Amino acid sequence: MATHIESDLLVVGAGIAGPALACALAPTGLRITLIERSDEPLDTARGDHLQPITLEILERWGMWPELLALGAERRDRTRWFDGAGRVLLDVPVAELPVPHPYFFFLNHERIGELLLRGAARNPGFRLCRPVKRWTAERHEHGHALRLKMRDGEELQVSAALLVGADGTRSQVRKLAGIEVETHPYVNPIGVMFGRFGEPNEGNGLRAYLNGDRMVAVIPRTGGWCKLGLALSAAEIREWRALDAAEVGRRMRRLVPDIRVEDISFSAVYPPVYLRTDRWVADRTVLLGDACHAMHPARSLGMNTAIRCVDELAKRLPLTGGALDTGSLNAALDDYDASVRPGVDRDLEENHRAGLEMDNADRRSFDELAGALEALQASPEARRRYAINAAGYAGLLD
Repeated sequence: MATHIESDLLVVGAGIAGPALACALAPTGLRITLIERSDEPLDTARGDHLQPITLEILERWGMWPELLALGAERRDRTRWFDGAGRVLLDVPVAELPVPHPYFFFLNHERIGELLLRGAARNPGFRLCRPVKRWTAERHEHGHALRLKMRDGEELQVSAALLVGADGTRSQVRKLAGIEVETHPYVNPIGVMFGRFGEPNEGNGLRAYLNGDRMVAVIPRTGGWCKLGLALSAAEIREWRALDAAEVGRRMRRLVPDIRVEDISFSAVYPPVYLRTDRWVADRTVLLGDACHAMHPARSLGMNTAIRCVDELAKRLPLTGGALDTGSLNAALDDYDASVRPGVDRDLEENHRAGLEMDNADRRSFDELAGALEALQASPEARRRYAINAAGYAGLLD
């Protein structure tokens, strides 16, 4: 016989967006059940960097002490170089008029841990994992999911609001009948890990343009870094077969100025563009990759998800500490109408950058290098670029 759980919110997916919503709502005391199929740590090849606007949100959620305790480190700048190490664009953010004029970076799996810790402050929070399978049905008061846990336990969870934070293949999206447009990019991203061989000024993110290649060197905690570049499927097979010494030699041939040691090939990240025409349906809302998956060319995916969660949490109607189900759909419609258009604009801009990276040739990269040098030559253009990169595009209006 299944154990019955009554919840206000039932969240499917414990990546970033799902735990973020539970974290944001922890002070409300709402009954929140989060379900997840996997009991493995999050994919560490994914995003590690938190924009200044995201830091402001996490501080408001009360997560600043935990963020520091988990080892987050500060990044003060982003730099673009040509293959020989000449600076094309230097974007310091220290002078921005924002509460936190810097980025923080923390390994992706630790960011997930941070958000789950925040969610657990709520005595009404429950995490159910690993789920072997689940089925859903509608009832007059909302949704009911029947869960079969991997250990054989059966649970039935009822909730007024169903949240789909279950990634690009979202089952919640299918249940809600929300249409989706996708574009799988041709070239996956090869991900390598290494260690900085000398001090990296300001813990800067370094992006190199070398011929028809873009190589990103992204700082990680403890002096380590993640390296990423687009590779064809044939190249991926070749790189996977290399030993660590040859991986390092190839990277140094690509970027002589790379200054990274102990490089080893780790993972393949297959980027995808995904966009839905709406985020909400009757007492249902999508978050993160379930409704707006982005190419990592601009590192916006995780930060966009957290910003959206913050906006949704502000709009959920509460009456006497409980979810006001009578006005729930109106609140979801307001969230969709207010937040989705701006994210769609970011998504399309990011898609253009992803296509440029996917279809890169020497001519397009030479044009990009010229555009970066033009930004470097204009203090006002650099300031606007930094504000946008920090997540505060509204300051440009």
